Amino acid sequence: MNKYSLAIINYNSCTEAELLNLLKKGIEPAFNEIVKRWEKKLYDKTYKRVQNPILAIAITKEIFNDLWERRAAIQIEHLQHYLSVNAKYKVFLLYNKKMLSQRIEEPLDHFAIAILEAEAALSIEDIKILISKWLLTQPEERVAIFDLKYKAKFTSVEISNTLGIALHIVKKQINISRKSLNQFVHQFLALSLD
Repeated sequence: MNKYSLAIINYNSCTEAELLNLLKKGIEPAFNEIVKRWEKKLYDKTYKRVQNPILAIAITKEIFNDLWERRAAIQIEHLQHYLSVNAKYKVFLLYNKKMLSQRIEEPLDHFAIAILEAEAALSIEDIKILISKWLLTQPEERVAIFDLKYKAKFTSVEISNTLGIALHIVKKQINISRKSLNQFVHQFLALSLD
């Protein structure tokens, strides 16, 4: 095709590979078709994690903006996987910025309550403080896994994919975290009862 020929492309009939190829070339209608196909699915996946429609929309738009801006540099084999991993990563980044602390700390409350059911004398705030102190004593990788598992509610497989860590390592770190936190809390209670 030379610069004088006009190609009429029906973008909604293009395959994912064809759209990605056109996207790399900066063809905006191909990008618009990708957005049209994936925006709702990506929003739903993000909303499921953040439970906030405004944040879910913002994350979804940011992912597509990043895709457009980085179109020439990125290598995408499977668009669904690429978008899904980016959504998880953006949610995790927002969590780290404390934008989602109220919503994401809730599962941590349940985890803490399960550990300390017998020690009902501690308030939820005391438990959160204890967990925060315990996290300061843990290796960085274990903290990241703990945060994704109990605060962001990721599955072990999602954690493995997001952090690029083998699944068996993730599972091992989760078990170590549970035992370590349980031991930390019991030591604290033993000291406070003396």
